[in-house]
Amino acid sequence: MSPVIVPTTPQERQLQQKMMAIRTSLMRHDRRPLEGLRVLLVEDSEDNQTLFQWMLSKEGANVEVASNGAEGIEQALEGKHHLVLMDLQMPVMGGHEATRTLRQLGFRKPIVALTACSESEERGRCMQSGFNHFLSKPLEQETLYSLLKQIPRP
Repeated sequence: MSPVIVPTTPQERQLQQKMMAIRTSLMRHDRRPLEGLRVLLVEDSEDNQTLFQWMLSKEGANVEVASNGAEGIEQALEGKHHLVLMDLQMPVMGGHEATRTLRQLGFRKPIVALTACSESEERGRCMQSGFNHFLSKPLEQETLYSLLKQIPRP
């Protein structure tokens, strides 16, 4: 247990406040590295929705779900997410069409392609459609977390 130090001067109080802020920041960062990240998951599979929500929320991210590309476009344009995780194969509207539409409408936030296909041709098609990143399913948690930690948050 740490000793309690009672600051006696304004400089000591200021130093103690800074140290407490740093300690709190480090503790939050170590335990929940995605704290405050707002993610839109566009995925039609309920099993994958549940899995991604669990993986991301346990690390501190807030996750909203859209079940197809058309819903994803509507939710993405609301502007409250830091990024979009977009499945490619979905009913109503797939990920390629949804991403192209978002880009045409001026959406500039990161969009990450999620696909079971790991072929290099698919990666190229994703970049042409306007995706920023490409992840193959099944995902390794650390690969996903590493990518999401790099996403800027205002």
